[in-house]
Amino acid sequence: MLSVKYIFTVITVLFLLQPVFSQPLINVDSVKQVIDNKPTDTNTLRQYLKYIDTLSTTQTETIFTIAKWVIANAIKDNANIILADAYYIMGKTNLMVENFPDATKYYNQALLIAEKNNNYKMAVKSLIGLQSIFKTTNNIPKTIECIVQAKTIAQKNNYLWGIAQCNYYLGVTLPDVGFPKTKDTFLMRIKYIKNALDTFIILKDTPQINVAYVGLAERYSGYGYYDSAINILNSIAPFYLLPQNQKYLPTFYFISGITHYRKGRSENNKHVYFKEAIKYFNLCIPIAQLINDSRNLMRSYDWAAYAYEILGDYKNAFLYEKIYTNMADSIGSETNLKAMADIQNKYEREKKDREILQLNTVNQNKSTLNKIFIGSTITLFILALLGYKNFSNKQKLAQQQQQLQQQQITQLQKEKQLLAIDAMLKGQEDERSRIAKDLHDGLGGMLSGTKLSFMHMKENLVLTNENAILFDQSLKMLDNTMGDLRKVAHNLMPEALVKFGLQDALKDFCNGIKSASNLGINFQVVGDNRPLSNTADVFIYRIIQELVNNCIKHAQAKNIMVQLAYQPSTIGITVDDDGVGFDKNNVQTNKGAGMQNIQYRVDYFNGTIDIDSTNTKGTSFNIDLKV
Repeated sequence: MLSVKYIFTVITVLFLLQPVFSQPLINVDSVKQVIDNKPTDTNTLRQYLKYIDTLSTTQTETIFTIAKWVIANAIKDNANIILADAYYIMGKTNLMVENFPDATKYYNQALLIAEKNNNYKMAVKSLIGLQSIFKTTNNIPKTIECIVQAKTIAQKNNYLWGIAQCNYYLGVTLPDVGFPKTKDTFLMRIKYIKNALDTFIILKDTPQINVAYVGLAERYSGYGYYDSAINILNSIAPFYLLPQNQKYLPTFYFISGITHYRKGRSENNKHVYFKEAIKYFNLCIPIAQLINDSRNLMRSYDWAAYAYEILGDYKNAFLYEKIYTNMADSIGSETNLKAMADIQNKYEREKKDREILQLNTVNQNKSTLNKIFIGSTITLFILALLGYKNFSNKQKLAQQQQQLQQQQITQLQKEKQLLAIDAMLKGQEDERSRIAKDLHDGLGGMLSGTKLSFMHMKENLVLTNENAILFDQSLKMLDNTMGDLRKVAHNLMPEALVKFGLQDALKDFCNGIKSASNLGINFQVVGDNRPLSNTADVFIYRIIQELVNNCIKHAQAKNIMVQLAYQPSTIGITVDDDGVGFDKNNVQTNKGAGMQNIQYRVDYFNGTIDIDSTNTKGTSFNIDLKV
C-alpha cells in the first residue's frame, strides 16, 4: 500500500493549490469584448486555440466562448486545420461536462474534416475521443470499433503516438464478456499495454508512460495479482504527487482503491484493506469534483459504497450508493443516449453519401475518358499501339498474379507444416504424459504391492540364513527396479512442471543431474517472471532437457550453465558447457532426432538458434523464442 508520506504530500499539495483553483474565473463577457475586437487572420485564431490549453478545466464557459468564436471565423476563411482543432476542443470540453450528444457531434465534425484533408493525427485523436464517450456510456462494441479504426489509420501513417494510445485503450477496454478470465486473456491485455508503454518510452512521453503504468496495475489487479499492482502504483506515486499532474490523480487514486478492495475480498473480507480502499476513494472524490472528472467521481462513489457495506457502515454505504445512482441515471439517461445515437447515425449516413458521391464522380470521369479514347483511336496505328500496350500490361499483371499466388501457396505450405509440427509435438507430449501416468500409477503400484506381499510372506516363513540373504537381495533388486521406474516416469513428464511451473521444474531437473553425477550444473533466471502458456512451458522444458542431455552424452563437460531470460516479448534460452565442442557444419547437415525436435519447437514459436562451438573449446547454444 502507498506510504503515509505520499498521502501527506498529496494533501499538502492540494492545500497549497487551493487558492489557485478557488480564484474567480475569467469573466465571459470580458472575453467576448476582447475577441470581438481582434483580427480574424489564421495566426490570431491559432494563438487563441493555444491560449485555451492554458485555461483550467473549471473554466468551461470561457473555453466554449473562445472555441465558438474560432469556429465561426475559421468557417468564414475556410481554414480547415484550425476548424478541426476547434471542433476537437469543443468535443473534449463537452465530454468533460458530460454533454455527450454535443461531444459526439463535435468529435464527428473534427473527424469529417480530418478525413477530407488527410489529417491523420486529428482523425486518430477524434476517434479516441469518441471511444471515451462510448466507454463512459458502456457501449463496449462501439468503443472497440473506434479504437480499431483509429489504430488502422495510425499504422497506415506510422503515427507512433496514435498506435501506442490505441494499444493502451485496447488493453484496458477489452471486455470480459466473451473473454473469460484465463491466462491467455490476461496475457493478451498485458501485451497491448506493454506495447503502448514501450512506444511511450521511445517517445519520452512521461505523462503517458505513467498513465500506461496505472493501466498495467489495473489489469494486474483485475486478474488477482494484487501485490504486483500495488508495487507498480508505489513506484509511480511521485509522478502523480507533482502539482502539474493533478489531472491524472483521480485515476491513480481510484485504481489504488479498487486494488485494495479486491485484495480485501481475496483475503476473506479483511477489513484493513477495505479501510485503505475507502481512504483512496475519498482522496479521489474531491479532486475529481474539482477538475470535472465525472467518470472517476462516479466510480469512486460506487466502489466506496460496497466497501462501507462490508465494514458495516450502512449509513455511508447508502449515501454513496445514492449519489452514484443519481450520477449514473444522469449519464445514461434514455434521452442522452438517443441523442448520441442519432448524431452518430447522421454522421455515418453522411459518410456513406460522400462515398457514393465520390464513386459517381469517378464514374463520370471514366465516361469522359472513354469518349476521348474512342475519338483518339481513329487510325489503325493507334489501335495497334494500344493493343500492344494492353497485351503487355496483361502479361505483367499475369506475372504479378502468378507471383502473388506462389507467395500464398508458400505461406499456406508453411502454415500447414507448422500445424503438422504442432500436432506431432503435442501428440508426443500427450503420449509421454499417458505413459508416465501408466508407469507411475499402474506398474509402480503393482510393484509396490508385490514388495509388500513378499515382506509379509517373509514374516510367515522359516528360512535358512542363506535363503534369507537371497530373499533380502531380491527385495533390494525390487526396490532398485521401482526407483528406475520412477526416474523413467519423471523423465517422460516431470511432476514439478505440472504442479509448480517451469522455473521449479527446471531447477528440479538441474538439481537431479547434479546429485546423480559429478557435473557442476548452474541454473539461472534473468528478468521478471511472467506467465506463459502450457505449450510454451512444456516446449521450453523439452528444449533445455535435450540440450543438457546432449552435453552429458557427447560433450565430456565438467560444468554446464543453463539460463532462462524473460524479456517483454521473447524468452531467451542459453546452455553453455566447457566440453570438447564440435563442428557446427556437421550439425547443420546431419541433424539427429534430438536436434530436429529442438528445431521443430523453435520454429513453432518463430524463434532462432545460434550455436557457438569449436573443437576443444566448449559449446554455447543461444535460443530466442517469440513467446
